[in-house]
Amino acid sequence: MHYEEQTLLWNAELGQLTQRSNRFSNVRLLLFLAAIVLLGVAIWRNNWWIALGAVAALGAYLVAVFRHDSVEQARKRAAALVDFNTEGSARLDRRWDDIPFRHVSTTADEPPLAYDLDITGRASLLHLLNTAYTNVGQARLREWLLHPADLPTITQRQSAVRELVELADFRANLAVSAYLLGQEQHTYEQFLDWAEAQPVLLKRPLIIWLSRLLPLVSLALMIGFVLGALQLQWWILALIINQAFSVVFGGGSGHTMSTVAAGQSSFRTYGALFRQILDQPFHEVGLRQIQAQLQTGPGRADAQMRRLARITSFVDLRLSLIYPLIQIATLWSFHITWLLELWQRDVGPFARPWLMALAELEALSALATLAYDHPHWTFPTLDASATCYEAADIGHPLLPPQKVHTNSLTVGPPGTFMLITGSNMSGKSTLLRSVGLNAVLAQAGGPVCASALHMPPLILATSIRVQDSLEHGVSYYMAELQRLKEVVEIAEAADERLVLFLLDEILHGTNTTERQIAARRIIRHLLRQHTIGMVSTHDLTLAAAPDITQASQPYYFTEHFERGPDGPTMTFDYTLRSGLATSTNALNLMEIVGLPTEDA
Repeated sequence: MHYEEQTLLWNAELGQLTQRSNRFSNVRLLLFLAAIVLLGVAIWRNNWWIALGAVAALGAYLVAVFRHDSVEQARKRAAALVDFNTEGSARLDRRWDDIPFRHVSTTADEPPLAYDLDITGRASLLHLLNTAYTNVGQARLREWLLHPADLPTITQRQSAVRELVELADFRANLAVSAYLLGQEQHTYEQFLDWAEAQPVLLKRPLIIWLSRLLPLVSLALMIGFVLGALQLQWWILALIINQAFSVVFGGGSGHTMSTVAAGQSSFRTYGALFRQILDQPFHEVGLRQIQAQLQTGPGRADAQMRRLARITSFVDLRLSLIYPLIQIATLWSFHITWLLELWQRDVGPFARPWLMALAELEALSALATLAYDHPHWTFPTLDASATCYEAADIGHPLLPPQKVHTNSLTVGPPGTFMLITGSNMSGKSTLLRSVGLNAVLAQAGGPVCASALHMPPLILATSIRVQDSLEHGVSYYMAELQRLKEVVEIAEAADERLVLFLLDEILHGTNTTERQIAARRIIRHLLRQHTIGMVSTHDLTLAAAPDITQASQPYYFTEHFERGPDGPTMTFDYTLRSGLATSTNALNLMEIVGLPTEDA
């Protein structure tokens, strides 16, 4: 209900701001036309009083431009808040089509578990945590999900996330500001490259002083002409000299203005965002460290970004039809470039660290939003001395909350594994992914879909989704072997962290006899590496070997099948039971979908 109420509220605000913005557009057009007409009349009648009227109209036009810009910023923010709250409702219901997928580029070293557990990609954990809107925030969150933190870092993140959970308005405003920045993300790397580069114009002081002197000379000549003391051609000659100076020496200034102007609409947003962060009275150490990072350099990050926004606001004059006249008369681009390069020299080296601090807070805020949206979830306890993964009422975090079925389980101690049997569609794969995804969330510093979770720091090794490859000439069975080899290598290379392996339908790409032999050998080898794990299978004889039986903890899922007046039906309760499965359902499923189940 919270998201729905906020959506209605901000939709009403958006409508009012849109009307104001439209009115300013009309006023700007009228003032601009008035300035052009008055200037033309002044030149035609050689009347400087009318010329002053044109200047006044131009001044009013510039004021309207800046006022309109302020209204547009408020309108964009209201629209972003509408989108944010609409997406919030979609997140709660797991309506993935209504949650924008903000793509984060993958790298060659992305582990298989990212695909096995739905950590990245559409309808994934990263998709659910979509309130990290900027590229840097999404990249940081992806890094946290794929690379487990150490215990002190996890503890600190949990503390920061807990504090942010209570700051709903702060998180919403942070997300909206980042959302507005996200629309400019294609330019931020270009901006950082400029910010970290060396100034050009500042190294040419003669050009700077000439760019100041020449407009003063042309102004003096214009005044002399208006007062009747000089001929018009002297002023025209001065303008020609200005134009020549601009053409010869202004290339670098134009490039600088174009580079910075590409992201100028985001600078004010950065300033507001950084101010929001710095003005928030945080208590947790990690959050205060982020604030400290934003105060490095010659001033606070928010003040410096607002300063840059003020400078770049004058770049907008380039879009005006009368800009060529302003440039000839004042050498405008040189003065703006000088101001930009002062900022570049003094502040530029601190821009990237500020963005990294923002990325950290965005990732923490995304985890806090997840906890806020799911108040029945809990924060896990991680213990370096623990030897088991112990979960109470654990569920799959990507399923709609109303459809989540929970179970309690213990995986471990080392040298043992859970053997999960059961019929098709009964919940075996979902349970494995539930265990894996909640471990990922726990080691990122976030909440978990469980009433309690106690676990040691873990390394996850998975073989759940295996695909053959026609392009690379890899059969399904070979693809399975390659994936299992990766799991074994992870287990063999593990040092301090305990390995949790998750194997779904191991080696079902070959015949039954060889599958049983190969699967038992792989499981034995993994257990000798001091690991814990879960193995799901349809093969009830997998644990028939005495040593495997001794190391296994058997559990199963089942179903209820009945034939009624409307035909056969099958239901599942997704409840984990101790022991081996007592039924199969392949033939029953064939009957339900209408396939023949009897011999001809």
